[in-house]
Amino acid sequence: MGGDLIPWGAGGLGILVGVNVVRGEGARTGLKGFLLAAIGLAVAFYLIERQYYNPDWLTRTVLFCRVFVSHSLLIPTLFEARERLDELWDRP
Repeated sequence: MGGDLIPWGAGGLGILVGVNVVRGEGARTGLKGFLLAAIGLAVAFYLIERQYYNPDWLTRTVLFCRVFVSHSLLIPTLFEARERLDELWDRP
């Protein structure tokens, strides 16, 4: 049970970071850079995690980092998608 709480904590913290990215000052200018960097990190963590020769502790650590980064991408990506859809629907 105790080991199952760590991914939930990493995911919840990631969502809070994503909310702060959207609500922070200069959110519009920093959002695209954040999205690109976080996507790059998520891909890198995925590839590192899949290497069969990694020790177990590294695989688990990378998994938690990947959960954090993936969840921090959720909120900004949803806000960006919503804005893009609003722009498409508002066109004549």
